[in-house]
This record gives sequence, structure tokens and C-alpha cells, in this order.
Amino acid sequence: DLCHGACLVCHGSKTEPPTYQISGGNLELWLYMAMDGCWWISTTTCKEEGKAHGFLRSDVVEPGMLPQHVDRWLEFGDGSWQLRPMACVLLSEAVCQEWAGARKTAENHSVIEVSGVPGQRFEGLYDLERSMQGVVVYQHQVNRKLFLYVADDGRWWVGAETAMRQRKGGAGKMCSDSIRPGTLPFSASLAWHVFNDGSKEWEK
Repeated sequence: DLCHGACLVCHGSKTEPPTYQISGGNLELWLYMAMDGCWWISTTTCKEEGKAHGFLRSDVVEPGMLPQHVDRWLEFGDGSWQLRPMACVLLSEAVCQEWAGARKTAENHSVIEVSGVPGQRFEGLYDLERSMQGVVVYQHQVNRKLFLYVADDGRWWVGAETAMRQRKGGAGKMCSDSIRPGTLPFSASLAWHVFNDGSKEWEK
């Protein structure tokens, strides 16, 4: 989640790859080519040193390969680097194309059901309603103040209308894993998390 956001290009010399500053979030993060030949997302210090250390990395790439052409991104967890299928770097035009395609798919699934959510009032049927900034939004059929939307943290959230309009993450008690643009809430590979009011923990 730290790595989600828009990338602002900071051009280097003609003989060096560009660097990108990631906007949004509390940390100052960069996407850059490290000394190991991989693209990395890490802090300003690591970027300035060309250090192969950070939150997310690519495999070793061919000279001249930009991050939007990288197919595999890995994140460190449970003692090893693990593939993150949802991770990607996309140009803004590609993001729009992904959501345009998702909108067409969603029109064939105009009513979806949320079930198996103990202890919360999120279950029920949701109608395809509108697009917010080009992104698909669903609305609960009974509780019309409840929406299923993509927030600015790159996750699907179930939340109130105000949070939906602001695309606010962290404003509810049910969310998905981080997604890549165009991922719909009923995607088979998408994991969901629900906040347990009793244990005060997020559960899958």
C-alpha cells in the first residue's frame, strides 16, 4: 500500500535511466534503477545511493526497459521475495483503458452479492451505479448509503457515500487487497479483509 500513487518523472542525464517520485502517502518514495539492474521502490536515501533495498522490486531488466514494461514485481514477506500479481506500473492512458474495459465487463454483472461477512452489515445485493473518475462504483440495494468503491489507496472498500465521493481509504471495515487498475470486486483471485470488532483485528 505504501507504493500506491502517481509517479512524477524526474529526468536524469541522457546516459542514465529516469527516476520517478511517487506522490501521495506519508513517506517520500521513489521508483528508480538500482545498482543490481532492478527497478526498486524505496526511500530518498536508497535512491540517491542506487541501493538495492526497499519495498518492491522488479526482476533484473534489459538496458532501456522502463517500469511500465515490467511484467513481474516482487515484495518481501515471510522471509522471501514473493510475486505480487496485482502490482504494476501503468501510463495514465493505460489506466483509463483498463477501467474502460472493466466498465464494459461490469455492465454484464450489474448486480453483485456480498455474503459471508459475519458481524457487519455489508451483506446483500449491490447495483452497478456510476463511475467516479472513470472507476466502477456499486451501491447497496437496501442501504442506499452504502457503496462499494475503489479508494485512493488502491483497494476496494465498502463505505459511506462521503467516503466514496472522496475515494477515501481506511474509512470502513471491509476492504480488498491492493488491486491493479481494472480489477473488479468479484475477481476470483481478489482477497478481502473484514475488521473484527471483538478482536480489533483485520481478518481475511
